[in-house]
Amino acid sequence: MDPTTDTTFVAWMPYFAVAYPEGHPKEIVIGKARLLPDNDDSWRAVTGGPRPRFLDIHRDFPTLTSDGLEVGQPLRGTLIYSDDSQWLQQHLDSLTAVVFMLATTDRQPLPAECFTTYPFRLKPRSKQVDDDLASYISKHGRAIESSQALNLTPPLAVRALLKERRLITRERWAAALLDMFATKPYDRLIVATRQYFRSQFSDLFTSPPDEDNARHCSALEAALGINRDKSSADHFARELGERFNISPLSETFFLGLYVARSRYVHGAPTGSTLGLTEKETAALALFESTTRKTQLMRTLTREVIETALLADLPAGQPRFATTAECLLNQCLESDGIWQRAKRLLTSYEAAKRIIAMSDEEFSVVSAIAADMRRSFEWHDVREQPDHGVLCKTLRTCAIVLGDLTQSSGPVYEHSNRIGLLADSCDAKELERWIHEDPWHSAWPNRDNRTTILQSLARSITKAFDRHGIVKD
Repeated sequence: MDPTTDTTFVAWMPYFAVAYPEGHPKEIVIGKARLLPDNDDSWRAVTGGPRPRFLDIHRDFPTLTSDGLEVGQPLRGTLIYSDDSQWLQQHLDSLTAVVFMLATTDRQPLPAECFTTYPFRLKPRSKQVDDDLASYISKHGRAIESSQALNLTPPLAVRALLKERRLITRERWAAALLDMFATKPYDRLIVATRQYFRSQFSDLFTSPPDEDNARHCSALEAALGINRDKSSADHFARELGERFNISPLSETFFLGLYVARSRYVHGAPTGSTLGLTEKETAALALFESTTRKTQLMRTLTREVIETALLADLPAGQPRFATTAECLLNQCLESDGIWQRAKRLLTSYEAAKRIIAMSDEEFSVVSAIAADMRRSFEWHDVREQPDHGVLCKTLRTCAIVLGDLTQSSGPVYEHSNRIGLLADSCDAKELERWIHEDPWHSAWPNRDNRTTILQSLARSITKAFDRHGIVKD
């Protein structure tokens, strides 16, 4: 209770409900805040009265009936309270970001809209004149509303996501985040978490992609602890390039991210162009032509924050490539891999040259097939090739496979089918073939030219898979 205003400050998440562990109190403590179930018992404990009726303004999506639209059911989310109301007001935005981080993973992301939080100041129930009126706090003033006059549905991004979710608290990075927020709520990693959260809105107007990229850049700076006096484009790109040293283009990509942020945040001096150097112009072009930036930056930024929270990891410890590293490698290298494959398979008398290759010369074919199977996605090729070029490469593969199999056996039957379809450039039937995926297990073994060509042909035919059904 605030003695100066005779009110209780609380916050409410209508679209997110915590799934509390069985056999434990229905309460999650984060810093000085308590996350409670949105029921009468919780509201009585906090405000001295039942759940306010005005919260019924917020309802689930309506369902369509024969008589028209029905009003959706009232939403039940999460009540947030703290004995230190000043602390809660001061850190509510960061608290919401921490809840977001604990409730999502890179494999199961949720839009930031799911964590919409409303702050309220409530009078004691005994003094409440009208329990169905609420003063909604906003930056432009207060809006007095009642459930008798208004019904609000969630943002479209929240549709089908309204269910209880368990918070990740036992992972080491999560425990470190909780401890840090309780003791040092202004720590750089809390700031990085808040910036990351603010980049995750689904609505393009609320948070346009250029703004998201700027927030990702700021989150990475905070997570890596880049000092303000050292914060320059080259220094930022070098730090990230060393952290994700998985492609020769990594540093250039991160330089492009920084330049894009500077352009969005600062713009150019009045009456001038951006005045970029040749290096910065090339970096910006690379960044902007990367097609899966949204997924990449979401995964990469989260990984940097989680890794920074695990500050005690032994340096140089052997490990597998991370999800972000694999994704970055695909985004940056796929175009180059396709250019190499295209040059090899569409050159003059390509099939005859490949058939005549020595083992040492054939290693070039083996390397391309391995790269296409391991580090390649058609989504990341910057200029999608037309079907004529793709079919020309498949004809070459079919001719070589016909020679390797001596025009007999099951492999030949499929390669002959591919060749005939490529001759007629039948995209629909090529898509049907790749959906059957008879060569799924044909991995490029350097000692087996047949499986190498099978794998290469399969990777190229995946370009006809319009809906991304076929997976490795």
